[in-house]
Amino acid sequence: MIVGTYNDDPYFSYLNPKTYQLQGFDIDLAHAITHEMLGDKSKVEFIIINASNRISYLQERKVDLILAEMTINKERQQLVDFSDIYYMAGQSLLVKNDQPFHSLNDLENKNIGVISDSTNVDSVKHALPKAEIHLFNSLSSGFQALAQDQIQALCIDDVLLFALKGEDNNYIEGYRFVGGEISWEPYGIAVKRGCKDLLRNVNKILQKIKDDGRWQQIYDKNIKQVSNISARPPS
Repeated sequence: MIVGTYNDDPYFSYLNPKTYQLQGFDIDLAHAITHEMLGDKSKVEFIIINASNRISYLQERKVDLILAEMTINKERQQLVDFSDIYYMAGQSLLVKNDQPFHSLNDLENKNIGVISDSTNVDSVKHALPKAEIHLFNSLSSGFQALAQDQIQALCIDDVLLFALKGEDNNYIEGYRFVGGEISWEPYGIAVKRGCKDLLRNVNKILQKIKDDGRWQQIYDKNIKQVSNISARPPS
């Protein structure tokens, strides 16, 4: 089984600097799927991908699956087939503690930062149609803009927040969330379009992993230790 994934997303798919092995939620899930499909979890080969080449890798059959926090949306469904949802990521707006923003209404007509190459733009447009959106190439540049008051809020999903907390628990001191989750992003496992048997098998196995408690074990091991948030498998 050849699986495309990232090597730089803490707690989902990243290269452990001590062991030089990939680990995280997506990696453990890939091992569990491989075990069910081939009888041996070690029979998986990971290929490192990025956001710009992941779909082409599927189309060119360089990988069998993409397991890399890929949000299911209509645009991507024209290019790949998705499994059932395996993780739901919440999106929220981060502001500075010393700013007078306490609801979404307070952020109307304000400057809102969004990380480029994400699905957050549509979420912000829907929640704050009059806001001015500013795109940033990285999370760090977005945070810098927020710290320097170039923007009034930064749209961030819980996956990125977990990564920050893992690096430095004090990194986000002085900031808070406003307005609750403005949207939920469903992550799916991508397969090449038309591979119906593979997709059916992946969905069957994914449901088994959810039902028998392995999804919960994978979540608790990789995510709950950082987030301190309990979660159940998405239906």
